[in-house]
Amino acid sequence: MRTCDIAIIFTLSLMFRVAFVIPALLDPSAALGPPHLDTHEYYALGQSITRGSYEIGGFDWILRPPGYPAFLAWLDVSLGRDPRFAVGLQVLLGGLVAVLVGIWAGRGWGRSAGLASGILAGLAPVTGLLSGFLLTEALFAATAAVGLFFTEKRPAISGFILGLSALVRPMGIYIALVAAGFHLIQKDWVKAGLLGLAFSLPILPWLARNKILNGKPILSTQHEATVFLYAAPYTMMEEKGISYEKALAELSDTLGCPDLQAAALDPMLAGEVAKRGIRYILRHPRAYSIAHLKGFVRGFFGLGRDFTRFLWGDSPAAALIVLFSWLYALFTYILAGWGFSRMGREGLALAFLIFLLLFLPGPDGSFRFRAPAEPILALASGIGLVSLKEKVFP
Repeated sequence: MRTCDIAIIFTLSLMFRVAFVIPALLDPSAALGPPHLDTHEYYALGQSITRGSYEIGGFDWILRPPGYPAFLAWLDVSLGRDPRFAVGLQVLLGGLVAVLVGIWAGRGWGRSAGLASGILAGLAPVTGLLSGFLLTEALFAATAAVGLFFTEKRPAISGFILGLSALVRPMGIYIALVAAGFHLIQKDWVKAGLLGLAFSLPILPWLARNKILNGKPILSTQHEATVFLYAAPYTMMEEKGISYEKALAELSDTLGCPDLQAAALDPMLAGEVAKRGIRYILRHPRAYSIAHLKGFVRGFFGLGRDFTRFLWGDSPAAALIVLFSWLYALFTYILAGWGFSRMGREGLALAFLIFLLLFLPGPDGSFRFRAPAEPILALASGIGLVSLKEKVFP
């Protein structure tokens, strides 16, 4: 790709993302979102790290892995505590990812594909909107995209960066497994081994720390908490036709745990309660299957009404942002299907990865899980668009 192409992609991405998050850049409190949002936990953990601990309210916060809080702590120490520094850097990360996607597409499918893929990545609405909040999605999408970019040629670099992504969100483990599997399918054992070894380097210290302090070598209790705070309650909602709040309260008695929220902070208890939650799910497979399918479908479209309303209220801008997100999703899904078919084994691996990213969250499915999939969809969509153009207008 030419320097002017990179400049176009980066500039368009910045303009688009800044326009999406203007309220968060004007008001520092906007980046924290409403009181129930995870942002407040991440912000508190970031401040805790600057004090040399990893606690909220005196509890070791094993529920969240340390990647994003460490990112906030670094900004706190380097630039100051204003959340707008995080928003600004997340906007810049989005621009860099767009450039990376453009280079990725351009090196294999030509300049036009690179330009198309890069621009589409820069216009991605999920990471665009969530860049305005202190949430993991922008950083996770960036580290995952960089890790995947280096998978084929530089497996050690890829593995290390994907290890960092797993410290941001444990879902990074599955991305690394797909990346390693890509090499294994090609019987390139050395590259698969290098990727796996490098992946372990960033996460081993955190696993050791949790083994010493909490008795279990885990990244976080997010997986266990997802079972008893979302999967099991959503199963009960489908089974009994009750609200989430009522299902959660009833499950507290059914699972023998009076405070499910507190259980997420105790790795041993979280593991035991999660096992009971899985047993409940297995007794109601039909209800769980329906809840899982609904969550899977939710991940494909939309932007989350709470997020757009919090930044933009009920203004026409909020409606336009939501409308754009639907049109963008439809456009990229259609073109990505064609693009993946042009990409051979790499396309199959990336398409499978997108399926995993949207399927694994299950009943807890949300548009937020689409964030790491957006750069991949943009890559395939740009390739698909240029391929179709050449087919129709040879």
